[in-house]
Amino acid sequence: MTFAAKYETLEAVTRGAVETFVARKIATDERVLVYIFECKEQPLNKPTVQWILESFRALAPDPPESVAETGRYDATSYGYLVTKLPEKSALQAWVQSYQARQQAAAGAVVRPANAPATGAHQSAKEVAA
Repeated sequence: MTFAAKYETLEAVTRGAVETFVARKIATDERVLVYIFECKEQPLNKPTVQWILESFRALAPDPPESVAETGRYDATSYGYLVTKLPEKSALQAWVQSYQARQQAAAGAVVRPANAPATGAHQSAKEVAA
């Protein structure tokens, strides 16, 4: 059965290396969270579930809920994970962690949320003077 026959995507949550969506599981009408991402080439001796999980972990933090399903996205090099829809706060924390990881991977400097605004830093020499 194809991904499109199982799930209807409703709302985008993240973009980038991992595209995450709130979706509806068609068979049960349950709302779930779906993660779609490109996977490395699958080794012949590696089970699909293990290949999908390892590929996901190379791109993003562990999902905020237990994985309910994994699979290959139709006949592509993409895989997907499906989890229960987490609480809003857990989802927000995962999105923040994912975004920080993506920025770090791109070489961007991630400023902590409690850091002062740009230009407010004092050098060690200024503080010592």
